Amino acid sequence: MDLQGLKSVPLEESLRYMVWYSHYVMFDTNARKNGVIMVENLDKIGFFAAFTLIPPKLSAKMDRLTIGVLPVKMKKIYITDAANWFNILLAMMSPFISKKMKSRMVNMKDDYGGIMEALGGAEYMYESFGKSKGGILKKDEVSAKYFS
Repeated sequence: MDLQGLKSVPLEESLRYMVWYSHYVMFDTNARKNGVIMVENLDKIGFFAAFTLIPPKLSAKMDRLTIGVLPVKMKKIYITDAANWFNILLAMMSPFISKKMKSRMVNMKDDYGGIMEALGGAEYMYESFGKSKGGILKKDEVSAKYFS
């Protein structure tokens, strides 16, 4: 995660990007038919940095946009390079998370080969994602289409 880059973008632009991205996914035939897989590299982010990453005002707007409104099925969430505090927090919250949601959340630690396999191959992983080797996807489709 580029923490400095995220903080340098105005809130309106971050929200605008999320709206465009949501629409891109929502109107994608494959996403509607098969669902979406999300891969997030937490890059051992610290506790304070994680909870101050998104300002509360923007977070509330993004929650309203995504929770219960965005008609996209989340199939899996792969998490890489999670810090120990995150793993402990997840373990503490585990009894309160439904079986269905638990089955969708996968902590891959640093198994980038496993993620590439789960995604369907190197053509679906960014070449510079985390410590991965072999990803060949070079650009973000949403940024290329709407923000170029």
